[in-house]
Amino acid sequence: MSLISLLLALSLERARRIGASWWWQHVFHWWLQRFDRVSAIWQIAMAVVLPTLLIAWLQVSISGLLFGLTNLALWIFIPLLTLGCPPIQQGYRDYLRAAASGDEQACSDFNQQLLKQIHPLHQVSEQESIALTTGTQLMWLNYRYYFAVIFFYVLAGPAGAIFYGCSRGLHLHKSTEVQALEPTVNNFMHYLDWLPSRLASLCYLAVGNTSEALPIWLHALRDTKHSNGYWLAKVAVAAELSEQESEHEMLCVATTCRFVSLAKRGIMLAIAIIAILTIAGWLI
Repeated sequence: MSLISLLLALSLERARRIGASWWWQHVFHWWLQRFDRVSAIWQIAMAVVLPTLLIAWLQVSISGLLFGLTNLALWIFIPLLTLGCPPIQQGYRDYLRAAASGDEQACSDFNQQLLKQIHPLHQVSEQESIALTTGTQLMWLNYRYYFAVIFFYVLAGPAGAIFYGCSRGLHLHKSTEVQALEPTVNNFMHYLDWLPSRLASLCYLAVGNTSEALPIWLHALRDTKHSNGYWLAKVAVAAELSEQESEHEMLCVATTCRFVSLAKRGIMLAIAIIAILTIAGWLI
């Protein structure tokens, strides 16, 4: 069920019109604003735990109705709500056009837009080129809007996908809308992302330069000081670029596209692994 519904959801997500109104995010944003003045624990309970329990209850309630078609519809619909980010996808296309025409200011603006989608604690080195930082930030957002959702979806079904999607939405709301990233919310998201981000970077090094990226990935398992996004970017750079390329200052579409391509190859590897586990009977 999870493999078939995931493939259908990914196909429908790719067919979704880029730039379309992300209506459910507006509804969720309105819901989050109701709890801006309460404690972080209460916010997590109302914004993350409550929707997860509702979806889990709905999943159990409709199981078996109409020969399972209603359950299949739920398994396809929930990933469509949590996979992808149309505003960023549209912005990426604008970035490619600006970079192709040499408009460095437009590329820098898109780079700052991506930083707002991550959180204020994510720092970018001033020595890195726009193409490199944009590429690694896009990889992190690809992880957040695709790989992590797939991980929790396979792990716990629609309830797992909505759990991560709501957690991601709460973290983004607290860091960009309220401008007061509470330690409780940040720590909650850090621990939630720890395992799937390591698995994502493992996929990246498997489809990239394994010998260069593996030592960095092993070091990331022991590190507790840096963010998950920091280590995912480090592994991605080592897996895709040589040392000379990573140090070269340039505004180059090809550099950014290489990271996007690496992220896509990582997703394909993850889906292939899910398919093998399903065939072997380890997943349903």
